[in-house]
Amino acid sequence: MVKHPVDHRPTTRTPRSIDGRLFPNREWDTGWALSIQADGVGYGCSPAARLQHIEDYDEVEVRITPPFVEPVDHTQLGLTPELAAKFDEWGNARNLDWRDVEALSTALTMAGMNPNAGIPRGAVGWAGREIFHGTDEDAALDIRDCGISMAASSKGYFGRAFYAADDRQLARAAYAEMADGDPAILSLVIEQEARILDLRNPLDAAEWAPWADRVSYEDFDRMMRRAGIDGIYDRSVGGLAIYNPKAVRVTALEPVNDRDAGIEL
Repeated sequence: MVKHPVDHRPTTRTPRSIDGRLFPNREWDTGWALSIQADGVGYGCSPAARLQHIEDYDEVEVRITPPFVEPVDHTQLGLTPELAAKFDEWGNARNLDWRDVEALSTALTMAGMNPNAGIPRGAVGWAGREIFHGTDEDAALDIRDCGISMAASSKGYFGRAFYAADDRQLARAAYAEMADGDPAILSLVIEQEARILDLRNPLDAAEWAPWADRVSYEDFDRMMRRAGIDGIYDRSVGGLAIYNPKAVRVTALEPVNDRDAGIEL
């Protein structure tokens, strides 16, 4: 049995009325957090009992919370295969002993030094996410009523694509307020089955690499669709290039001049 270091102050059970946790989080100033939990029923812990201090358990259940909105991909944290095998796809792990907990804590400390650590593949992290497109109001109404026209879309850094931002304020400042007509913002949702490449993830970045030198091709958007790639996200430009109009749907149109006058669809 491996116990927590003896100089560690015992972690007392947190009342359920406070945030619903059994024990407080371990938190890093980089935004990572590790919830360590155990109890008599329903937890992957040992012993299966209601003990007063988390250090009294031989094995505990943990949940990782990352500093980003996507679910954490634990396979991108540099864990040993044995430790990684204890996790599910949502960043939860059961029956970790204290050596495992300390190894995981070390991994999260290292993750805080790499902004791409733990980012999942785009098909996982972007499904159902809201994105924003800034333009003039006439164009926004046309997109809302008639759909996205790839022929009318711009030919930007990632080739011909429908460009959207992951941040409403970026869509407003960098696009809507630069439009010739009255500025407006479209809110869109990425469909669950959409296949987005997120360049923060090394597997997605590797899949994108062979296409990077073809973005100037006139039919690049069609090439991407034929390859099964609906869009791409690059943090350096703060947004997404959407190649497949069917991968997104418009949910609202908001005139920028009156932020409270959103038109829900």
